[in-house]
Amino acid sequence: RLLRCTSRMNISVNCQSRKASGTTKKSNPLKKCLINNHVYLSKILRTGSLLNDTRADLTSFCQNNCSTYFKGKNWGRFCSMLLISGPHGGFGFSIICSGKLHSTDIICDGIIDCKDDGIDEINCPDRFYCSENSTEWVVNERVCNHIKDCSTGLDECVDCDMGYFSSSKLLISSKIVLVLTLISSVSIILLNVMQGYMCLVNSSSTHSGEINRIVTLQVHFFDMLMGVYQLLVLIATLTIKLKGDYCEFDRYWRASNYCKALGVLYTVSSHGSLLAIVQLSV
Repeated sequence: RLLRCTSRMNISVNCQSRKASGTTKKSNPLKKCLINNHVYLSKILRTGSLLNDTRADLTSFCQNNCSTYFKGKNWGRFCSMLLISGPHGGFGFSIICSGKLHSTDIICDGIIDCKDDGIDEINCPDRFYCSENSTEWVVNERVCNHIKDCSTGLDECVDCDMGYFSSSKLLISSKIVLVLTLISSVSIILLNVMQGYMCLVNSSSTHSGEINRIVTLQVHFFDMLMGVYQLLVLIATLTIKLKGDYCEFDRYWRASNYCKALGVLYTVSSHGSLLAIVQLSV
């Protein structure tokens, strides 16, 4: 299975064959619980280490008696993988996966030891997983930090606080800003169309007056384009919301022809209007 690795510091995204940069060794509460209760557990040890009843006893004990060690976190899911085993029937604990026995140290250590499904690194506590049942994860500190570390970008698409005006779900999240943008864009378009029409029909008898009229028409035209730009941004905001959360589409949105066209429209409007005003002042 191909998994994404990263060398960026403070990121813990596990890889197929080695620990990712920033992965730190943490205590394993499952192992701690088993060691602290070895006296009781030794009593359920059977001759031969792989008997089904022994495994059931150990799983039941783990689920019922280790919760205080887990502190409400998701360690209990690994109880069903436990076996009592050791050399020559001796006392010890193992994890079984991919048809092999492993030390309990492999659980959530940042290395995939269960090669078939990576279950030893799935749904570990204190991690943010990039998709359901995935072995790709980041440390919780990297969630909502405005940098997409997951290949899916999901770490920035949860309910991140991006301030009053923006969010991971909407291009423009503030309803007040949306309403003001709508009023502003419609007003700009209507006013500049009306004033531009009046300027168009009222010709001047002098040469300089005619030049000023043409330049004024240019100002109204470029200002009207700014209103069109704002209205199209508003339409894009609502359209993206209908498709899903904005964060899921922002990469495609920024690379789309629609977004590029809006960038060109904004540039033409702002620079064209500025140039026309400069001409009027000459």
